[in-house]
Amino acid sequence: MYLNANANVFYVSTKKFTNDLVAPILTDGMQSFWENYWDIDILLVNNIKFIEWKE
Repeated sequence: MYLNANANVFYVSTKKFTNDLVAPILTDGMQSFWENYWDIDILLVNNIKFIEWKE
């Protein structure tokens, strides 16, 4: 197993992640989303099941 003590880990709620993803699509494109999420090595999304079957 490989462990990286310097990994950039980000924990976010499903609501925040969804808002962070949808808002740029509706306004300025994906640039702001990528600026916030690009350097993350491990993304943990709480209760991801809540976006199942959503359009």
